[in-house]
Amino acid sequence: MDTRTRIMKEAGILFGQQGIRNVTMYHIAEHLGISKRTIYENFKDKTDLLRQSVYEAAIVHREMSLKVFNDADNVIVGIYELAEFMRTTMKKINPAFFSDLKKLYPDIHQSFNERSDIRNYSLTYTMLKKGVNEGVFRKDFNIDLVNEAWQQLISVISNKNFQDKMEFSKQDVACSLFLPFLRGLCTEKGVSLVEEHTERLKDIHQDK
Repeated sequence: MDTRTRIMKEAGILFGQQGIRNVTMYHIAEHLGISKRTIYENFKDKTDLLRQSVYEAAIVHREMSLKVFNDADNVIVGIYELAEFMRTTMKKINPAFFSDLKKLYPDIHQSFNERSDIRNYSLTYTMLKKGVNEGVFRKDFNIDLVNEAWQQLISVISNKNFQDKMEFSKQDVACSLFLPFLRGLCTEKGVSLVEEHTERLKDIHQDK
């Protein structure tokens, strides 16, 4: 691993564990056992390092997510396994990281939420394609349109302001939004699989 990649990876871990505000270039240098000069030789400033770290982490997370999904027996089980993986991953990240990102680095936060290579449009597209190929999802929908709708649904579910305003439970999310959306994509075979795994799919939206 070259120096630049090592700095980027370890800085990303520190940002995630301690929050962005609490991690200085000095802390990163001390953690890595290198000089601050070495960091500045590879990155313009903390903002540049953060931006590159977030992007790199998103790529790694996407690759790991895809492996988890592809290793599942079918697309429905894959959705559940992937949600479990993401939930476990999110628990390792300090909530301060996201609040700091939104408040202190709004441009990076916006890119994180909007860029298709970060938002993982390709993963939901892969889910849809796999579901169609397995005969679990119907073939008569526009996959690009449905993929965009899926991403927008994720945005709604993840939007804290919307959650607070509507005061709904995560069980409501599963029963009223996620499962109806999923069933609407399904063939008879798919509906049977959803019914078989309904409790697990509802569990996707529960805190553990």
